[in-house]
Amino acid sequence: MEQIAGKYNVIRLLGKGATGEVYLVEHNDLKLEYALKLLSKEVSNNDVVVERFIKEARLLEKFSHKNTARLRDFGKNDDGRYYMTTDFCKGITLSELVKKRGAINYNLALKIMIDILDVLSCAHKEGVVHRDIKSENVIVNFNENFDDYDELKVLDFGIAKMKQDIKLNDTKTIDGSALGTPQYMAPEQAAGEPNLDHRIDIYSAGIVLYELLAGKVPFFGETIVQTLLMHLTQPIPPFDESLNIPEDVSNIVNKALQKIPNNRYQTAEMFMQDCKKILNCENVGEVSGDNGAYVINDEKKEKTKILCIDDNQMILNIISHILTKEGFEVFTTNDPSTLHSYLFQERIDLLISDINMPSINGNDLCKMLKQTMPSLKIALFSNIPEQDLEALAKDASADAWISKNEKPNVWLEGIYKLLGR
Repeated sequence: MEQIAGKYNVIRLLGKGATGEVYLVEHNDLKLEYALKLLSKEVSNNDVVVERFIKEARLLEKFSHKNTARLRDFGKNDDGRYYMTTDFCKGITLSELVKKRGAINYNLALKIMIDILDVLSCAHKEGVVHRDIKSENVIVNFNENFDDYDELKVLDFGIAKMKQDIKLNDTKTIDGSALGTPQYMAPEQAAGEPNLDHRIDIYSAGIVLYELLAGKVPFFGETIVQTLLMHLTQPIPPFDESLNIPEDVSNIVNKALQKIPNNRYQTAEMFMQDCKKILNCENVGEVSGDNGAYVINDEKKEKTKILCIDDNQMILNIISHILTKEGFEVFTTNDPSTLHSYLFQERIDLLISDINMPSINGNDLCKMLKQTMPSLKIALFSNIPEQDLEALAKDASADAWISKNEKPNVWLEGIYKLLGR
């Protein structure tokens, strides 16, 4: 391809994705270079993709910031394919930076994060949630020593949405993958919760900061599902001591990556201000408590906490009554997507899970949890034949199995045995 829309000369291909290509082009008359995104022929007749492409252009037209690429042109090529041109951003992506150089100095990482958060703060005030903040979507023009930079741009508002428009039924792309990128997804986004807000961007930005400081993302499973489950259930891996990350910087990361949105930074502005404190060497040591890292209470629990998951409310009522009477602190839910709230907010000691549930099989849930939280005690609970139940429990690495066909006193015997009492 030599020319697009009769006015842009193609210099080279910059990148290619599922919905199209991005080219470096030069305007025939203005002799200015732009980045031109062109939809592929395969998706040009897909109304969903075209609508999203047009929405991206409208968002870029509405929302402008010095650290985003401005929309310069929008239209159709001669073959009917939509295109848009934006400012061409020189430099490399943060993803490329990490691949080439690994972990970077925390002062530079915080400076980069402040610029990213400034974009997010302005976007959120306009009601725009990016929804796909990741190192690949931030391009930086570094100096030759890679210890400072001239320009930073946050790219790809292609799946950004107005806050009031974010709904569960719009969380699929044309290829069926979840909107966003698994390694950077907030727990509530990974769980498919319906009421997402701007705090998913704050979590994703926290992942980027962790990646810059550690040279890798904190959660990366062998499969997409395992990665998403890590976000839902696994604690934030501590930084390697060899990286010499100051405690105050670590506290900022921990605050941004809290599983429960209410425990996270509530605004990008708050996140940004704590980063600035470190760079300005002001109030060092104050990033803690309610305004910093969420501290887990390690005091010995007075009661053993048990979470029961079952799609049968009657079963939940029965087992809750029995266990509460025995002195346990009991939580029940018929929605596995709320699991992360109980695991991290309530610090559950034992999970009792039904097997046959509409959204996920209990044995699959157990298998994934055991890969990410091996110390959590899990018992499978079902009315299927005991031989089959035992086999599923063994395959899922469950700590025990309990048959619903037995009497409640047998349930208790199994629970007490599992808890070592």
